[in-house]
Amino acid sequence: MMEPFLPRLMKRSGILFQRVGKDIDYHGIRAPYFITAQSAVDNMRPELLELYQWIYQQIKVSYQASIDANNGCRKI
Repeated sequence: MMEPFLPRLMKRSGILFQRVGKDIDYHGIRAPYFITAQSAVDNMRPELLELYQWIYQQIKVSYQASIDANNGCRKI
């Protein structure tokens, strides 16, 4: 659920939401929108995509380290 201005603002970055319903009054006027992660990445502006990929890699490395550490401490 987003205010009408947010999808327009995100479009400037290449992130294209698909409207899937009518406006409703939900803490102000909102409408339901949909986007897939792949669609967001595929259409993202290059400078934003570079930032996204850097953040993704940082999280991936941290997550893998957490899994590796927890596998070594597993109780049987």
